[in-house]
Amino acid sequence: MKSGECMEKARTKRRIQAEESRENIFNTAIKLFSERGYESVTVEQICKAAKVSVGGFYHYYKSKASVFDELHERLNDHFLELVQNTESIQRDTERVLRYFECFAETNEYIGPAIVTILLSIGNDLQNQQGSLRGYILDSIVHGQSTEEFEKEYTAEEITNHLIFATKGLLHEWCFQRGTFSLKEKMHQFVQIELRCFSAT
Repeated sequence: MKSGECMEKARTKRRIQAEESRENIFNTAIKLFSERGYESVTVEQICKAAKVSVGGFYHYYKSKASVFDELHERLNDHFLELVQNTESIQRDTERVLRYFECFAETNEYIGPAIVTILLSIGNDLQNQQGSLRGYILDSIVHGQSTEEFEKEYTAEEITNHLIFATKGLLHEWCFQRGTFSLKEKMHQFVQIELRCFSAT
């Protein structure tokens, strides 16, 4: 094997090891946050559970808060992947309903304990530009232009109403520790809410 190939193989191996080490720290931190609560977990506890040095932790993350920042990025990516499957939906009311189902699926993916922490620090998908709120608003704007949605309220007002209403459902799901299907309840709840703004 040529020296260049050996060096490239070594770099690839180090890159894989680095990715595995970061993933180990990430998964360990999220597990501890879920079990003990965000405020109760220290960087030292994460390192001990992950079997890495404190220096190793800070090589990948600036703080335990940055672990949550990465979690949110991953969740947003997960949500966007689910949303891609809505392009074939014709009616805007059905598309809005599906967006909320995707949001519910994303929260069920991580479980109520972690969602509770996200809500407590104000870091949830609903308020992120380009995610749920943006998709809902765009659909309602279009739906009003095709007279599928009433124009008595602005698209922004309808969007805010739906977001605030479904956040209450999300809190209830967390309070009950995920004892009911968030996706099913979200479907039922949003379906009823949409009837209030439908022009048909």
